[in-house]
Amino acid sequence: MQLFSLSAIATDGVAEFVVRFFPRTWRELRRNVIINWKLRTKQLHLQKRFKIASSEELLVRIVSLKRSSERTNLTAESCRKQGVKFEVFDAVDGLDRMNDTEISIFAGRKKRRRLDVTKYVHQEELFALYKNFDGSQKRGYHKEFYVSLHERLRFGCYMSHISLWREMLSARLSLLIILEDDVIVENEFLASLRAHLSSLPANWGLLYLNGCFRQFGPKWDSGLWVSRGGLCTYGYVISSSAAESFLQSAAIRSDKPLDHMMDEEVLSGRIMAFHAEPPLVKLKSGLNSTLKYLRVTR
Repeated sequence: MQLFSLSAIATDGVAEFVVRFFPRTWRELRRNVIINWKLRTKQLHLQKRFKIASSEELLVRIVSLKRSSERTNLTAESCRKQGVKFEVFDAVDGLDRMNDTEISIFAGRKKRRRLDVTKYVHQEELFALYKNFDGSQKRGYHKEFYVSLHERLRFGCYMSHISLWREMLSARLSLLIILEDDVIVENEFLASLRAHLSSLPANWGLLYLNGCFRQFGPKWDSGLWVSRGGLCTYGYVISSSAAESFLQSAAIRSDKPLDHMMDEEVLSGRIMAFHAEPPLVKLKSGLNSTLKYLRVTR
């Protein structure tokens, strides 16, 4: 009887399944079984509340690519109607030349390996591929080339938020509101946000204004819930302590996308996060993500 070795059965599909299955299973066990969210919430209620001066101006930064600047119009207009002060932040474009220093600091081994695939591809070719890319494998390129394209775009998003956190700390801001350019702020945005912030514990880290796969823990206050994690960064508020924590450890040499990295820190207990419900921003309809996702058929 012939024995099967691991190398004989570890096809690309099986290997990918194994690599993804165990970390995801462990993450969801922690989220849904292992962590005692009620106890964590009870402990948080013993803390002092976060103090925000009524005179403190709440600044919104809208993250937007220069080549897609038209996407900011509705977001900016909704802020103007609500009297929300905002600035547009020119996002790091993954189609531009990559910064080797930033890659060495913030990209993990797997991420660096993917980025290296297109390191010497001319920018014109990258733009052409991006423009025609629909998620399928075209033009005879190997799958790894498309994976690299997506990783470049994702790393640009990663570094955009990193840059904002750095600026925030340099300016000594206590918090920063970050919105993507495909959302609209809801009515009474500033009043609702101030009320939420004033009810948070002193050591809060993140307040998700909206997102995807949001996981709710115990109710914290009116319109506010303890977060058991979540993905997507449609809109969130970050404290200076959370930004500093990310920049000193979690964001360094990470192979995770930005939202997954943040989610892991929430599950670890290093970052205390909350969800606004109902959300304070909503996703604009009819806009596609500026990240290109590869659909692989097996």
